[in-house]
Amino acid sequence: MTSSLLHIRPLILSSLFALANLVFVSSESFGQAVAVPAAEPSRPGFRGFHSNLGLQEIVEVGVPLRAAPPASPVRLTPSLPPPAATGNVPPPRVSPDGAPSLPLSSTGEPLLNASLSAGTRMYYTNNVLRTKSDPMGSGVYEFNAGAGLGIRPTRIGDYITLIPRIDYMTQWAHYGEKRVKDLLGYHFSMIKGSAAIGLPDDWSLGLGLEYDYLSSLSSGNKMFDAVAPTFSIQKVVPFTEKSFLMIDSMIKYANTTRVIGFPIPGVFADDGDNLQTALNATYIHSFGPDGKLLLMPSLGFARTAYQKNEQQGRVDYLFTLGASGIYQFREWLGVQTFINYSKMSTNEKGETLLFQSSKFRAWDIGAALTGNYRF
Repeated sequence: MTSSLLHIRPLILSSLFALANLVFVSSESFGQAVAVPAAEPSRPGFRGFHSNLGLQEIVEVGVPLRAAPPASPVRLTPSLPPPAATGNVPPPRVSPDGAPSLPLSSTGEPLLNASLSAGTRMYYTNNVLRTKSDPMGSGVYEFNAGAGLGIRPTRIGDYITLIPRIDYMTQWAHYGEKRVKDLLGYHFSMIKGSAAIGLPDDWSLGLGLEYDYLSSLSSGNKMFDAVAPTFSIQKVVPFTEKSFLMIDSMIKYANTTRVIGFPIPGVFADDGDNLQTALNATYIHSFGPDGKLLLMPSLGFARTAYQKNEQQGRVDYLFTLGASGIYQFREWLGVQTFINYSKMSTNEKGETLLFQSSKFRAWDIGAALTGNYRF
């Protein structure tokens, strides 16, 4: 059984927005600006983390639970474009007259801001081993916790905003199917330093350096570690007071050292150096007068090219289509439901290496409970 699993083709990257940490906007923080859902900067380091669903987007919705004291509203004129939004910088707030406003006033804002988060996610996948035939279904339970420390946004001239951060995230995954429970369970950790750079016209850049570590949950043995620089670009397109489109791309080069391969190849790109690129589009719309209910359909494409060892020359492609619904019960507590479809293929080299795992289709459906607190 073990030897066959080692050839199972994986899920490498998934563009599903797994909203592992959710908070909401208080319009008081922005003067008279109308609150709309936003990719929030408290976890910019985690543009992607891994689970059986693949590389996950962690998107926080909103701003700090305890925002800076409101100053007089700051309106941007055409000569002073707003800081752009990324997964690291809040998208623009739109006032009733359509004029964007600054996401945060620097007046009175502390030099440092810290956050703690925790979440649990349960879902069912109809193809836990990510194979092209004879799929096996399984329930999956994940728990994650994290902490972040950032420096208040710094304006560089009239058009650029810089937000440096350091973040830590750790995750445990348990599988319900007895035949794979001990084999697939893992503990994954990541620490990342990053800087979000807000640019005019709702564009932004992200630079980061991360360290990843994976171990077996059953044995505790190290499986791999990696050092990876990352670069991302994001564009936010606001439509109304309550909706916008977020388009983001990412490139990541992972310098990896593998000790034991993860049984599902590609869930973690853990063999030799690899170049990962992704392009995602997510539409976010809030409902109700308080904006506590969110709907987020998403579409994504990812490519992973392996550079070393026996995997050199292998290139994997992943297409994803998903939707997520979120309801925020409290400022610090939210619940999410999601469904995701993924389709994977590989090149000729990948087919010779992966056999049964060289392509797959899978559906994943589940729910998550998440909390976040800002100091």
